[in-house]
Amino acid sequence: DVLHVTSCSSGRITRALLADVVGHGQGAAEAAQALRALMGRSVDILDQSKLVRTLNDGFAELQERGRFASAIVASFFRPTEALTICNAGHPPPLHYCAARQEWCLLKPDSATDPQRRFSNLPLGLFGSVEYELQQMTLGEGDLVLLYTDGVIEAADEQDTQYGTERLLELFEDYVPESIDEIVPRVLSSLQLWVGTAPLDDDVTLMVLGRNELKSSLRDEA
Repeated sequence: DVLHVTSCSSGRITRALLADVVGHGQGAAEAAQALRALMGRSVDILDQSKLVRTLNDGFAELQERGRFASAIVASFFRPTEALTICNAGHPPPLHYCAARQEWCLLKPDSATDPQRRFSNLPLGLFGSVEYELQQMTLGEGDLVLLYTDGVIEAADEQDTQYGTERLLELFEDYVPESIDEIVPRVLSSLQLWVGTAPLDDDVTLMVLGRNELKSSLRDEA
């Protein structure tokens, strides 16, 4: 798994990458390092679509045939409090809207549109892939939970997977008092689910929230 957070020098743009490279061992570790390096070199690309296309094309060129990674790339633009999310074949994030006290899954339109089944593919499968963006305002108290498929594919002793719907049910009617509550809540639920069964994959989670800092559109004199 790859977890990478960057911020521009002015503090206006913060970006987060959560990716899951297929496979295990040294080859997967080297691919993860390559993806993290690509993200670091691409931090100054302002356009989110171009950023993800650059990551995809660069990763495809670097990796051996069959090596790819599902990923979520999120960009927060502080002056407008806009959060832009691109999902490259990754499990859908959970969004908590504080104003409505509701949790929902953030699924791209292509997830239910058969005409767009070749968009939003994992990074590195093919070059020139179309990636759609989801844009929203990250309000005060709002949270976005990113996670790898090690969470939803965790199986109990009967080999039944935890699943996305069970993860959503875990947060139904739940009003968080702190961002620090989210990850322990998921991990405790997973531990109860798998019991004595071992986890077959890495489990990585990231919670995005807005702090109270402000930033102007332009540098102040």
